[in-house]
Amino acid sequence: LRLWTATCNPKYRQKIVGKFKYIGSASSLIDVMAIIPFYLEITIGAFIDLRFVRIFRLFRLFRVLKLGRYSSSIKVLGLVFKEKLADLIIAISIVFILIILSASILFYVEHTLQPNEFSSIPESMWWAVCTLTTIGYGDLVPITVMGRFMTAFIAILSIVIIALPAAMLVTGYSEVTARFKKKKRGFNITRQNILKA
Repeated sequence: LRLWTATCNPKYRQKIVGKFKYIGSASSLIDVMAIIPFYLEITIGAFIDLRFVRIFRLFRLFRVLKLGRYSSSIKVLGLVFKEKLADLIIAISIVFILIILSASILFYVEHTLQPNEFSSIPESMWWAVCTLTTIGYGDLVPITVMGRFMTAFIAILSIVIIALPAAMLVTGYSEVTARFKKKKRGFNITRQNILKA
């Protein structure tokens, strides 16, 4: 049905060429990948075990991403991510560097007293992730004075570091919406208007 009605879309308005254009589009390919397991099971499923093909049904989830076309808030949020992408990459890079540094420091401080818990730097990274994200499961706990001091310092520092990307997105969102408010009332948030702003 989608292929049959594709020519209603101005992008695919030519009868034959438009349908071939639609067949090559990402939306059409996702549809095909989602329904192919059903037809394969009917035709050759009796001869071959095709349970692994069902994984292709997950491609249907990509169609949910198309909801962004209909929501102006999602469009604005997408623009905010696009504008703040470099800042977010820097913030996430800082978090990864802090995870590696704090895991390394705690490994050298705690390894002698707790060789099983802090057996290597990659093993200590679990503690670093739990501490930096303020989850604090408690399965890895430092017992030395220096280890506890470092944990307290890293936990306090993590509040600032983890809050940084959220603050960037909030600031970006308010900047973009402020730009739209400067325009006249009744301004419709379309893709063209977002790009103009």
